[in-house]
Amino acid sequence: MAHYEDKPEARDIQAAKEHLLKIWQSAHAQWEKVDQFYHRTYPLWPAHINTREEYRPSTPTNVVDHAVDTQLAFSPRIHRFPAGRGETQEERADLIEPWAQAAMEEMALLEPMLTWKQLGKHETMYGYGHVEGPLLDNTERPSRPRRQRGEDQEDFEARETLYANEKKTWFPFRTRALHPARVLLDPMQ
Repeated sequence: MAHYEDKPEARDIQAAKEHLLKIWQSAHAQWEKVDQFYHRTYPLWPAHINTREEYRPSTPTNVVDHAVDTQLAFSPRIHRFPAGRGETQEERADLIEPWAQAAMEEMALLEPMLTWKQLGKHETMYGYGHVEGPLLDNTERPSRPRRQRGEDQEDFEARETLYANEKKTWFPFRTRALHPARVLLDPMQ
């Protein structure tokens, strides 16, 4: 894959995507088989015998979920190295660590599934995981209410109170554990 000094064009991006899809093709095929067992959609009988009942035990799903639940006791720890030498630099680095730890835990709770549990599931099932973040996310940023025509003063004040509370509790950072098949990184780099 070529490296470009100029801004890449659409055909360059498409060529890079096709190249990376070829590299990941065998892994994606294996991951599809793993997904079939986890979601219990794997073929049970040969195609010519479709008259038999299909009962798929939940063993594959339970094995993965139990392993992931066992790993859930792991909580990532944040450590910030001092920017320089000296006691002042170490104290500054130590001041940031509790906030960063609390922020990482809050980011994980904002996702539909706990980020680190999802990462554990990916690593257990596929042997590969990817975490994206921390990202700045302004999609749920509260906006100041404007009084609408004919709106009662009491209703407007209630919306202002709600806005004030949302502004205090809004958290602009997110982190996600994306499905590995959606991430096309060059494994050789």
